[in-house]
Amino acid sequence: MTYMTKNKSLLFFIIASLTSCNNISYSQLAPMIRTATFGVPDVIIDNAYISAKEYSFAKVKIGRSGIAIMTLAGIENDIFTWISSSGEKLQTVNGKIIKISGSPFDFELFGFNNFSLEPSASQTISDGQLMLQFPRAFVELTSTITQLPNSNDSYHFEELVSTSGFKWSFVNSYWVDPESSLAIKSIQRVHPQQATIEISYYYK
Repeated sequence: MTYMTKNKSLLFFIIASLTSCNNISYSQLAPMIRTATFGVPDVIIDNAYISAKEYSFAKVKIGRSGIAIMTLAGIENDIFTWISSSGEKLQTVNGKIIKISGSPFDFELFGFNNFSLEPSASQTISDGQLMLQFPRAFVELTSTITQLPNSNDSYHFEELVSTSGFKWSFVNSYWVDPESSLAIKSIQRVHPQQATIEISYYYK
């Protein structure tokens, strides 16, 4: 799951390459420029693609600049562990990302192992801690979950996350299948320097 999370970073690299020792040819730069401008090509998940997969998997999209297919490696204490072909690891609880390792933006959430998305007329408020690796930081945060009107035959939830002592707040969205109670899609922020992560979950 190798990706650039900032288009500006990629454009900076391209410009630097053009003004340096010509180590990169124009034919090599062309696809890089397309990626920085338009994003990477999408991975189409259809019935044939799903049938060809032996295990449950997730399609992970990082902003416009990265798409990866991650395989479900195991479930322990309701924590789902997803692994990419290049070794990055992502852990989720009811669709919420609680840990990423092996990436430029490793992090771990504490206090959310019992995170749930249950249909309710009221809000759910939780407190936890966020540990960032790059830069090194330990941040207190508060999560408030509200159920929105159902969307496309799925439960739709919105999570407002705010931090104390760290000027960063954001909104996550989750969609849950009513029959299985499993998250089928999420759009989340997990790191102040990383783009939005969109995940579609496919269970087998």
